[in-house]
Amino acid sequence: MNTLLLILWIIINVADNLEHVLHPNSNSIKLSNETIITSDQFLMAPQWSPDDRKLLTSGEANNGIYVLTIDTEELTQVSNLFGSGYRPSWSEKGDFIYFRYKDQFTKPSQYETRTVFLDGKKRKLEKAIDPFTIFTTVGDKKKRQIGIKYNRNTLQVEGCYTDSDDTWLITSGKGQYYHPVLSPDRKLLLAHSKSKMYVFASDGSGLIAELGYGLGNTWSPNSDQIIYTVEESKDGHTILGAELYHTNLSGQKTQLTDTPNRIENWPDWSASGKKLAFSDAASGQLIICDIEF
Repeated sequence: MNTLLLILWIIINVADNLEHVLHPNSNSIKLSNETIITSDQFLMAPQWSPDDRKLLTSGEANNGIYVLTIDTEELTQVSNLFGSGYRPSWSEKGDFIYFRYKDQFTKPSQYETRTVFLDGKKRKLEKAIDPFTIFTTVGDKKKRQIGIKYNRNTLQVEGCYTDSDDTWLITSGKGQYYHPVLSPDRKLLLAHSKSKMYVFASDGSGLIAELGYGLGNTWSPNSDQIIYTVEESKDGHTILGAELYHTNLSGQKTQLTDTPNRIENWPDWSASGKKLAFSDAASGQLIICDIEF
């Protein structure tokens, strides 16, 4: 092999190896060591606590909030308020929970927000939190951190700082956006429009990626990957099945589950990056498994 051919061979192999590192192939991630959590309650939408030791989970039809202790599989109800299970949020230290609820008897059209401490002894109303953004990452108001707000008039997602009332537009275009999910590093926003997933820069600088069809629910801890759900429906309303998929920001996709007897949804990636929790809408069970690369 002459010198020129040798140099070309080295360049090609280095490029191939670098491409494999930056863009893993479709077999680079899988789920293993599955544990099924069954209880007397129909459970859905699990969320890992910051220390990966508990799961915040919702009751059927988003009514009620429960906390599951992983080691003992002990399930504790922390709220029975109507609608309180719709995307509640852990505090940054994991010692209490933010949630919204709807008073169906005295205030049928009004939402309120609350916090509940895990010891059950303290409960207070948080009037400063918008009930329609309770599902976003709640930051420390003393720090200048990026948060997000959902504009109910324009149906667009806006950015804000946790220590300021000023806002800016994150999403763009004429579409109406829903189910916003802020990345752990607060630099990216996953939002949805017409069944498609979009990633925007949270500083308002524009669209970063269009990821195709699906409902994205969780970021990897390093904010560069997403696990999402693809549903199969008969009429757009009745869900017949759902599977979990993985993608990176370049749009390379991997199917993670293939279970015709389950309707897998609401995945949540643990802060350690080692675990995934999700729910089965067919049975009301929670599933915990390892993520392997």
